[in-house]
Amino acid sequence: MSWGESYRLTLELASDPSSHVAASIAGWDHAVSYEWIVLANTYDAFVSANSSTRQKPYPRPWDEKPQAIGAGPGMSIEEYRAMRARLEASAPNEHI
Repeated sequence: MSWGESYRLTLELASDPSSHVAASIAGWDHAVSYEWIVLANTYDAFVSANSSTRQKPYPRPWDEKPQAIGAGPGMSIEEYRAMRARLEASAPNEHI
């Protein structure tokens, strides 16, 4: 196989959303087929038609991922340092 042929095959894989190559290039969690996309859109339309309130759409792999999980640290830096100092003071000194 020549370099040109391998390049063209890679371009073909990169254009197909059901290939893991395309999913990896795009930064998705998983590959999806065209049927998956149609079913996700159909599901969203069904939920929208049968719900009185606006619902969140089914998550797509190309949706923006949250940058942080949770509400942040549960303690300040000073609280952490005080806790660590207490733990270090109460730990037995083991020297080998």
